[in-house]
Amino acid sequence: MCIMLHTLAETDWIIFIGRLHPMFVHLPIGMIAAVVIVEAMTLVTKPKKVSTTRKVLLWATAVSATASVVAGWFLADEGGYPEDLLFWHRWLGIAFASVLLLGALIALTPRWSSVVVRSFVLLFALVLMTVAGHMGGTMTHGETYLTRYAPPLIANLLGPAGEAEESLPLDTVEQVGDAQIVMAMLEARCVECHGASKQKGRLRLDTPEGIGTVVTAGDPSASELFRRISLPADDFDIMPPEGEVIADDEVLAVMRWIRDGAEMTPTPTPAPTPAPTPEAEVPTEAATGEGVPGEADDSVPAPDGNEAETDEDAP
Repeated sequence: MCIMLHTLAETDWIIFIGRLHPMFVHLPIGMIAAVVIVEAMTLVTKPKKVSTTRKVLLWATAVSATASVVAGWFLADEGGYPEDLLFWHRWLGIAFASVLLLGALIALTPRWSSVVVRSFVLLFALVLMTVAGHMGGTMTHGETYLTRYAPPLIANLLGPAGEAEESLPLDTVEQVGDAQIVMAMLEARCVECHGASKQKGRLRLDTPEGIGTVVTAGDPSASELFRRISLPADDFDIMPPEGEVIADDEVLAVMRWIRDGAEMTPTPTPAPTPAPTPEAEVPTEAATGEGVPGEADDSVPAPDGNEAETDEDAP
């Protein structure tokens, strides 16, 4: 018993409750859909037959939305989310729960019998839920999660679509430097979760400072970046956790890049200049007969400043 109490005392309840947010957040979404369906039933049946049901559903939706807001507030304390997006997601979620609580209170009075009041509360709550939910999805999955593979028409309506995850075509090291390969790999496979709009684990891989926290220049084995991307495909800690694993050529490029000092600026090594062929050699003056002493040059001025006489001007 004492051990159990000691374990409970050491539990970080704030983080534990906060991580229940993904579970709580889906409850009001499903319940408000049920409320809308029940309200629609009043168009074909007498409202009195469904009045108790819709009141219970409305209160359940309001309570679950409140629980979701509380858990979300705690989850935000872990950090790693863009401040502007977090601010609006948080307060729109609070507004959503507040509107539902207000509607639940009104449902206890005769005013809820008004179609206008019910429609306004539900419509306002749906708008708030949609916007707040979209912002939450953006924080969780990244800005281009929805638009990356969407049809062009839908992508243009929702925002700029991101490019599909494509690795930099790997040519020879003489043509493409390791730094360029590494930066392209980070942009395509890592920045979505560790970039400006989202920082899982408080890590950014779109800035030299952020990359430096997981890279030990000169020592790949001590670099967390190399360790994570080189783990077996079924390892729980492998990065990225979803999608295809990093290609072997890219993993080797990361290893060489770290070993050689982990320079952040891509500096492709220029290809060697081929030696000129004998046919391409520039002919010398001796070979063309130009500039040979004793031969006159019509275009060269005479030493006294007068033009040299040509064969046509000679007597």
